[in-house]
Amino acid sequence: MSFGFSVGDCVLLAQLAWSTYQGAKKACGEHDELTREVSSLYKVLNRLRKEISNPESLVSKASDDKRQELEEHAAGCEGILKTMNNVLTKYNGLTVEQRRGKKLWQKIKFANGQTKDLADIRIKLSAHTSAIMMSLNLCSLDSLGRVEATLGRIEARSTIHGEQLRGIRKALHWVTANMAAASVEGSVWTSYTNDDQTFWRELRRELAKEGYRSSTLQRHKRLIKKYVEELGYRGV
Repeated sequence: MSFGFSVGDCVLLAQLAWSTYQGAKKACGEHDELTREVSSLYKVLNRLRKEISNPESLVSKASDDKRQELEEHAAGCEGILKTMNNVLTKYNGLTVEQRRGKKLWQKIKFANGQTKDLADIRIKLSAHTSAIMMSLNLCSLDSLGRVEATLGRIEARSTIHGEQLRGIRKALHWVTANMAAASVEGSVWTSYTNDDQTFWRELRRELAKEGYRSSTLQRHKRLIKKYVEELGYRGV
């Protein structure tokens, strides 16, 4: 499926998530962590389908950049869902005797050749769920936050000053979604309020991986942290 921001593609993606959920429930049980993560992703994809099915919804009327970010996050989960669905379908097709002594979750090989274990897969699923939910919530807000607007203006003129902050808000959304998925507390906001310094070090390290210079991030440290804080206050 070549993902486009259409109702039809969202229906197919939600169906893929539902099939994966049913496979995980059959293989692992309804209350297994993997099953719960796939279930959460299905629910958020189903919400996305309903939102874009309604031309009057705030998501349908959102700005092009916010819709594009939402589309990218939704499309990003297709690969992992396809891989998991294929693995689960094969496993569930085995007889009881064939399953005996055969461990399902040693390593899962993806189309790009990478292998991941179950813990990595659960975190990735959770990150995609958080990122899509964050984008949906941002699209549903009828106005920009004060810090969001300021950071947007800096993004727009960043190339002129050679500071390369273009796309920083989108990068922050993805990075914080990943941090939330890997967090014991399950919330970036909790991590931020509990340990400000550790939070900033991790955030800066992950943004550096996205291609932002450490010196540039340090220069805009206060604004970046304020934006994450604003996301928390606005319930994103």
